[in-house]
Amino acid sequence: MRSSDLDIERKTIIVRQGKGQKGWRALLSNLAWGMVQKHIAEYLTQLLAISEAIF
Repeated sequence: MRSSDLDIERKTIIVRQGKGQKGWRALLSNLAWGMVQKHIAEYLTQLLAISEAIF
């Protein structure tokens, strides 16, 4: 998944090469959207910690 696959305003995600080798947009529930936001926050926190350790 790429960050460009997320549409924050519409709470959708782009599914690439799904069934039938076609892509589409999927609407995320509030629960799923919250999980995505939590994952992104944790990822950015880890990335920041790594970059601080390097520099």
